[in-house]
Amino acid sequence: MNKEEIIEFITDELLDFGIEPEELKKDADLINDLGLDSTETVDLSLSIKKKYNVLIEFGGRDSFNLYDLVTEIYSNVK
Repeated sequence: MNKEEIIEFITDELLDFGIEPEELKKDADLINDLGLDSTETVDLSLSIKKKYNVLIEFGGRDSFNLYDLVTEIYSNVK
């Protein structure tokens, strides 16, 4: 498992939510920049849990960008 595989997975998930490819920059905040709502963040969290067995909790964070997300998954893959 490498970061590129994680990036590809997250990118595919976000494209499925209707996010435009040009918006997917590593510093794009999932909520403030990409506009994910609470249902989408839960769906994304469940997809990550299913694929990588890593629980990501988006609630309670002021910011969570794509780079942070990939790093969090990569550092916790079991």
